[in-house]
Amino acid sequence: MVMQNRKGFRGYMGARMEMQRSTPQHIQQLVMREYCKGQGLTYLLAATEYCMPGCTMILDAVLDELDHIEGIVMYSLCLFPQSQAKREEMYSRLFEKGCVLHVAVENIVIRNRQDAARMEEIWLVHELMRRQSSKTHTFLQQWDRQHAAT
Repeated sequence: MVMQNRKGFRGYMGARMEMQRSTPQHIQQLVMREYCKGQGLTYLLAATEYCMPGCTMILDAVLDELDHIEGIVMYSLCLFPQSQAKREEMYSRLFEKGCVLHVAVENIVIRNRQDAARMEEIWLVHELMRRQSSKTHTFLQQWDRQHAAT
C-alpha cells in the first residue's frame, strides 16, 4: 500500500571497501541516477554510509524515511548488512511500509518475501565462498579454466 504523499527513491551508497572492491562516490551516484532514469523512477540524492566496517547507521536512517519515500535504490548488493538478522529487519521494514528496494549494479528488485528469499540464497553462496581457503579458490579457478574449453 503506497501512500499518495510518497515520492521517489532514496539512494544509498558506501564510502568503504565492500567485498574487496571500492567505487568512487561520484560513480555510485551516476550509476544509481542512470538506473532510476532507465526504470522511470524518481531519484532522490543518496545517503552515504559511514566508513566503519559493518556500520549501518545511515541505512537505519534511510529506513526511518520509508513513510515519505517509495523505496530505496542501493548502489550494489555489497552494501547490504552483513548480518542476516539485520537484512531480515531491513526487508521487514520495507515490506511493512509497502516500499521497494532496487539494487542498481546487479539490476535486482526486491518487492516481496519471495524476492528477499532469493537474495538470501545469493548471500548464502557469498558466505560459503568467503569462508573457503585460498587453496580452494585456486583449485576451483583451475578446474573452471580446464573445463571451460570443453
